[in-house]
Amino acid sequence: MKDWKLKVEHYFLRYENLLKIFSANFLMRGSVVAINLGTGILMRRELGEANSGLFGLFIGSLVLFATMLNFGFNGSAIYYAGKKPDKLQLYLTTNFIVTAVSIFVIAFSLFVFSFFFQFQSNWLRIIFIICYAIYSFSLVYRSFLLGMGENLYMQKIDLLSRIAYAFFMVFSYYFHCLSVLNIAIFMTLEYLVFTYLAHGKTELKIWPLSWDKTFFKENILFNSKAYIAGILYILLLKADQFIIKIFFNNHQVGVYGIGGTIVENLFMISHIICVMYLPKLLETDDFKIIINKSKKILGLIFISSLAMAFVLYFLSPWLYLWYYKKPSIEGVSCLRVLLIGFVTFSLFLLNYLIYFSVRLKKSLLIILGFGVGLNLILNFMYLPKYGIIASAWASSICYTLVALLSIFDLYYLKKRNYIKKTLVLDEERQ
Repeated sequence: MKDWKLKVEHYFLRYENLLKIFSANFLMRGSVVAINLGTGILMRRELGEANSGLFGLFIGSLVLFATMLNFGFNGSAIYYAGKKPDKLQLYLTTNFIVTAVSIFVIAFSLFVFSFFFQFQSNWLRIIFIICYAIYSFSLVYRSFLLGMGENLYMQKIDLLSRIAYAFFMVFSYYFHCLSVLNIAIFMTLEYLVFTYLAHGKTELKIWPLSWDKTFFKENILFNSKAYIAGILYILLLKADQFIIKIFFNNHQVGVYGIGGTIVENLFMISHIICVMYLPKLLETDDFKIIINKSKKILGLIFISSLAMAFVLYFLSPWLYLWYYKKPSIEGVSCLRVLLIGFVTFSLFLLNYLIYFSVRLKKSLLIILGFGVGLNLILNFMYLPKYGIIASAWASSICYTLVALLSIFDLYYLKKRNYIKKTLVLDEERQ
């Protein structure tokens, strides 16, 4: 008994700082997830399926455009903030120019392809463009803060802004003035406040603006694989709602979007576990040790995600009633199927970070490309015939295959190749 107590005390003292940081991050991020889910219920109860589907497409388009038009700059911002802080002002200027060009691309897309991006009114399109510009800079500043080790500060801002968002949603719901346009305006202000606070924390000067062609090319080359991986990742998570829109309407997007929203918020919890343990994994450069350590974390992620999925599986009929005040067998079925994908894809989240950390991006691109391609094929083959449940199954199947392929690649192929190379090098030295 004494030995057991001594072991507990030893491990507690050893990981005390990690536990404190983890608990603080988990508490704040968990609170953000809870607010997102709670406000999502208010929003959907007030807006209904069609307008909720429209809001889902608004968010999906925002994320998709931000990923496709930033050329992967957000990823390298973490590197420059940590390794070359003297380059951050030049980096920020470059992003000004990239964002300005992308605004014209978005404006052209929204108005020329209005049959696809149906935002009901020109005002909503204008707000979308403004929201994108501010959102783009907020992502860059997020990367700056991560690179500077200010993740906890960022989590505090996120929590406070979400609390303000919750008050706004409750007020609008009570007075029946909730609309997609009002929510979009508030979100734009939320991104603006975050960018302002983050800018103050980084203490960067915007003026004078400067341009360095060599620096721009360097970033494009540095980010090329990360950029493609980011696009594939977003398509894997978001493309299903756009495909549903092609074949059906905003109403069906809204019915399906409940499951997608809940699962995406659950991914945030799994991601916290991955990010908190990543520094411990990367203490060594030995790939074999990294892989052996990560197996334990995969087990933890699997058990925690399975437990969350198990609870939500049985709560899903009540969840749908909370969201839309009426039952929907189709919506509940989609959520339950997507929970399968949530469990498996949570494992991939850790592998995704490992791929980037040990610079094995080519394998990641192949796996993600396979997952996206298969997802599109399955959706276009079966969605018109079987409805939105086909999209749920297509997503879960592809999430699972991507996770299994990454596990096989990292923990068998890459590990085996690393051991072979290590043995060859040892023999040559002898």
